[in-house]
Amino acid sequence: MPPCKSLPNTTAPQVINFAPGEFRPLFVASKDIERVVLGYSAKSAANDRCAKRGPKFYMVGGRPYYRISDLENYFGARPVETFEGAS
Repeated sequence: MPPCKSLPNTTAPQVINFAPGEFRPLFVASKDIERVVLGYSAKSAANDRCAKRGPKFYMVGGRPYYRISDLENYFGARPVETFEGAS
């Protein structure tokens, strides 16, 4: 397998921060996940569910939902430390 190439202008998915006093939902529907996790599309979520990977999800009425705290834990548990100017 060839080495991984870095893509310009890409960032890891990031869960948005809710302002103090702002309504914070407990769950988000898969179709709306892009509004809560920046850089993680509904299609990526569907692919992850199909492959049995990604954040934990709940099926309600045949539709997938994600708990906000599960998304924060999943995406927050994989930080990548970078060093600028390392030689």
